Amino acid sequence: MTEEPLQPLYSIEAEEALIAAVLTDAEILDHTSYLNKDDFYDTKTQYIWRSIKYLFNNRKNIDPVSIIEALKKNKSLEKSGGSYYITGLFGTIPTAANAGEHAKIIREYAIKRRLQEVTCKFYQSGIPDLNGDLTKFQQEIDEITSSIPQTTTIPGLTLHKYSDYIDDATPEPDFIVTCGILPERGVLIIGGQPKSGKSILSINLGYCLATASNWLGFTIPQKRRTLILQAENSYYNVRRRIKTLHNASEPPYNLQIPKDDNLIMSDPVSIKINEFNGYTAVRQLIKQYKPEVLILDPLIHFHSANENDNAEMGMVMEQIRSLANNHNLAIVLVHHTKKPGMDSSPGGMALRGASAVFGAVDSSLVLSRNSDTDTGDTDYTLNFDIRNGENPEQYNLDFDDSILFFMKKENDSVNIGQFIQDTTIKCGEDGISRKLLIELAEDEGFASNTTRRKLTALINKNTVKTDGKKRDPTIYYHTFASD
Repeated sequence: MTEEPLQPLYSIEAEEALIAAVLTDAEILDHTSYLNKDDFYDTKTQYIWRSIKYLFNNRKNIDPVSIIEALKKNKSLEKSGGSYYITGLFGTIPTAANAGEHAKIIREYAIKRRLQEVTCKFYQSGIPDLNGDLTKFQQEIDEITSSIPQTTTIPGLTLHKYSDYIDDATPEPDFIVTCGILPERGVLIIGGQPKSGKSILSINLGYCLATASNWLGFTIPQKRRTLILQAENSYYNVRRRIKTLHNASEPPYNLQIPKDDNLIMSDPVSIKINEFNGYTAVRQLIKQYKPEVLILDPLIHFHSANENDNAEMGMVMEQIRSLANNHNLAIVLVHHTKKPGMDSSPGGMALRGASAVFGAVDSSLVLSRNSDTDTGDTDYTLNFDIRNGENPEQYNLDFDDSILFFMKKENDSVNIGQFIQDTTIKCGEDGISRKLLIELAEDEGFASNTTRRKLTALINKNTVKTDGKKRDPTIYYHTFASD
């Protein structure tokens, strides 16, 4: 009978992940500094952790260069694996939320190794003295087990009792953009086909955020410093757009001009936030410019993950959410939608790639550009998926190329509710099937989920009625419905 091999009493992966996390956010040490050099198994991570603790205790910056310099001074750089090993640890970024768990794993393995060492030493000593050796052995065991971590502190976690919520009467913070479009620390995604105008729409949003101007009929209660990192437009292209947009500050528009530091845009840049250097670079930009809203345009240039892999994109979105939470800012992502014909839904599910992207955001706005080849007219529509409010009905937009600004059509009197009523009135006593009604609404540019919600609301108000069938019921305007 073969014996099963002993499981190793260490996790190099946990040790390296914790060090990488600390380099990402030094505040993690507030919850993991109880670890000592000897808690680490690998010689390289032992020396690196000792240098981190030295920098932490002396209130010095904790970064790869500082660690390498500290190791050089102590003539321990080679023992730590060298500069290439240290910088190589940070190719990917573990999230801060996992750091406490990694520290716990490291400490638990260290305790198991010490228990194993003490136990082996005890048995190797021969027949024990019950009054001496056994008592000493018990004391050593107690001392080791007393260092077992009882709880894992989760950075940023605050717990509340049920009664706390009942008794709290403080007002909720304002949305950055009202109606749930962009909440504090929220993530908004603007989707659209190439050349649909989504980048210009995002610049419009940034301009309105920086000046607290009305945006598509939504109120922005206060000015928000906004940083736009973009990857696709040259300096001169951006300059041309800004000079054109500047016309909006003249009559008859009279929009405000942002202060110099309230709206900042980058030259083309590609930063991979799911990699250490990229994530660190974004954090440094946030610390330097202190934006309240960060716009990334387009998302594909700000990560190196497989866009169609839910697990990989889930990690990317977790990093984005971490940036928002840790730095108290909202993030707007500009993203592509699927190719025409791949998905008929104009809502968030039309976004390209893994569904984890849509699932991770608070709000999704999908911009569509439709050109009539016969007349040359171009129409724009905007569809909403809002987590923190009721979805607005589809917007029909005008685009003013003299100022590069999208505006909601004020004279667009036909909404989805009016369309349903008009259609059912025309159908009279024959009524219309629910499926056909939704298809006709889609032909007019209304999202199917918007039509369903409005239809349910009109049925509840008895404005329209059904024949009661569960599958594809017939819809009647109420005056034509039989009792």
